[in-house]
Amino acid sequence: WIELDHENPSCIKLARQLFTSRISTGENESSLLGLTNLLTLNLADIFGLDMQWIGLSTALNAALIASEYNCNISPHNFNGHLSTFMSASFSACIPNLGLLEYDFDDVPWRDEVFNNLPIIKNGKFHFPEQFIGWGTEPIINKLISHDI
Repeated sequence: WIELDHENPSCIKLARQLFTSRISTGENESSLLGLTNLLTLNLADIFGLDMQWIGLSTALNAALIASEYNCNISPHNFNGHLSTFMSASFSACIPNLGLLEYDFDDVPWRDEVFNNLPIIKNGKFHFPEQFIGWGTEPIINKLISHDI
């Protein structure tokens, strides 16, 4: 698909007319009204929701509205391991997950600063057997050692 996040819906509409690829949009929308408008105007084949930005409640509501339009969700995920765990937890709660975005390209010490790492096997995310909260948390003294 082509990811196209633009404030002007007419630009997204033009892209739908020019390209045969599916369009993913929605990552820069932060309100249910804005997200719903993209669906009612038939501008999204795939909804890229930024759950960490808009909040869990709004993201869950947006996913349910999108399911009424037969539109899949792809949670936006660019903030490392904690974001991956949060997106995976969100994805487990919605009926219309398309795919879980995973950002594998990051600083070389990323794995050192979390107590649990994402486990992805055969394209599936696996939660740790026993976890609390989101499933991982930062190791503060490791973050401090990297001036974060």
